Amino acid sequence: MDSDEVMSKILSVCAEEIDSCQPYFVLLLGDRYGTLPNDAPLESFLKKHPEISDKMAKNKSITEIEVMLAIQKKTDSSKLIVCTRNTDLISKIPQQYRSIFSDTCEKANLLSMLKEKISKSSNVEIIPYHADWDDKQ
Repeated sequence: MDSDEVMSKILSVCAEEIDSCQPYFVLLLGDRYGTLPNDAPLESFLKKHPEISDKMAKNKSITEIEVMLAIQKKTDSSKLIVCTRNTDLISKIPQQYRSIFSDTCEKANLLSMLKEKISKSSNVEIIPYHADWDDKQ
């Protein structure tokens, strides 16, 4: 599979899982914004999901597209839960491993904006969770 086929498959699986998990959606959100899909698989995905506007998905990560799709498909009986990791974890991670767990600069700003969008969405329960770094493991 080339990268476009992989991206198409990932986007399709995300949409299918949102549908199959209704009325529930749980997102574990750490400190990485996620991968931005290439244009071709995104365009194909948007044709299949007209409830997601081009503006809502263009230059957005797969994670953000998935969250926005779940919010768009939400019904009165839906339960959307977003678990956000404590931000103090990153300072405890040795410098050589931080890029694995955290984005910097532009993607960090995009993640911050995504968290803000989620917090402003109605009927989304946000649950902070604690994670810790253990040098011994």
